[in-house]
Amino acid sequence: MPYSKYTTLVHILDQIRREAPSEYKRYHVLETDTDKLDQARSRTFIHLFLKVRFGLLDFKEREYFITDQSFDGGVDAYFINEENKRVYFIQSKFRTNKDNFQEKDISFDELLRMDVDRITEGKETDEDGNKYNGKIKQLQRDINNVSDIGRYSYEIIILANLKDCSPSQLRRMTGVFSATVFDCERTYNELVFPVVSGSYYNEKELCIRLNLSNTTLSSSRISYNVNTKFKSCDISIVFVSTSEIGNILYKYKNSILKMNLPAASCGVSHGW
Repeated sequence: MPYSKYTTLVHILDQIRREAPSEYKRYHVLETDTDKLDQARSRTFIHLFLKVRFGLLDFKEREYFITDQSFDGGVDAYFINEENKRVYFIQSKFRTNKDNFQEKDISFDELLRMDVDRITEGKETDEDGNKYNGKIKQLQRDINNVSDIGRYSYEIIILANLKDCSPSQLRRMTGVFSATVFDCERTYNELVFPVVSGSYYNEKELCIRLNLSNTTLSSSRISYNVNTKFKSCDISIVFVSTSEIGNILYKYKNSILKMNLPAASCGVSHGW
């Protein structure tokens, strides 16, 4: 198969798919079984989003948030982000060839089938009386277990093309919830490229929590004040163990350099 961005995407999906523990048999299918292979890649596409966007590196951790099965209320996955106080509901439509992936849109009917309002209200069934599956009930429990859920906002993520839809039309379809579309180009630039360049977890801002449990506060931190031509600044230097640095680099990879150096200095370019 000739090189293309799509073949790179499929190669990455197959790598992630093979990370699945042996008990997740739906991911370990014969290459000759086209239908099951397409289904496995479609589900792995959600894994890719969760891995790059939210830094979930463990396969089982990502699988926990995937709800894609019968009676899922149109929600294929979710994620509760404690850092930015937001609950994400994901609708994904993976296409099994390059042309469809780059050109074919998700249908309005598929978007309208998202029952985010009913799910967040705690309803147990869809409008036709079908009971939501166990993963959707898990989602509802997870939301209920957030102590300050009133401070959270809800956002819908659409992993699909949606060219002929204005922002106002999209909002009418998703109700009161804001929506973000990851079309083919955004997928290539913000999901595939970070994996190729080693720069995921690919958030606009990195919030890194340091484990200082093995050090005393007085020995782990130096703080001082510096006067600049703009204003007075407080600067802190924190000493951490090499194992803690290793854990940070394992999760954030080259994105740490991306956030601290100009993109040109790091050789980061999206013209791939």
